[in-house]
Amino acid sequence: MSLYKGKDLNEALDKAADAENVDIKYLQYRIISETENEVEIEAYFVADVVDYVKEYLTKILNNMNLNVELTSKYEGEVININIKTDHDAVLIGKGGRTLQSLNELVRVAIHNRYNKHYKILLDIGEYKEEKYEKLIQMARKYAKEVQQTKGKITLKPMPSDERRIIHGALTNYHNIKTESVGQGKDRRLTIYYVEE
Repeated sequence: MSLYKGKDLNEALDKAADAENVDIKYLQYRIISETENEVEIEAYFVADVVDYVKEYLTKILNNMNLNVELTSKYEGEVININIKTDHDAVLIGKGGRTLQSLNELVRVAIHNRYNKHYKILLDIGEYKEEKYEKLIQMARKYAKEVQQTKGKITLKPMPSDERRIIHGALTNYHNIKTESVGQGKDRRLTIYYVEE
């Protein structure tokens, strides 16, 4: 991460891209200061965000006296971090609530550090992957039911990553539309019938 100044944002970004030897579209940045005559930015890459997340998680989990091993990948604009510890069940928690809270904590920490929203998905021992498979099966079952009844089904509240999986699973279903409704922790997904 480096600081760059320019008369305006475009000039600061040009300087950053030249110095980092990359196309501007690959740069991430946050504005540090802005006056009428000068803009200062901090330029970074997604890899810097991933490193920050790994350091942040390692610090938290080490403070809990957990040995931790983290693997990461950036795929489809989502930062995926797989956590391996000697106490996976403790970190997952009942119904995945502890894992979801940890995910939210990391998301807020990233936003505070970079002043930008990043999609992040923490997983422990493929817990989320298995949950996604169950959600997809459930969603398909409900979609068939909605096709037969021509009605709608509203699911219980769930986190955004789980709603996103269901939206994706039902995208090509005939006469089916999905929509997220509600606010915050009460946000839920509705599957309903549409005439084509």
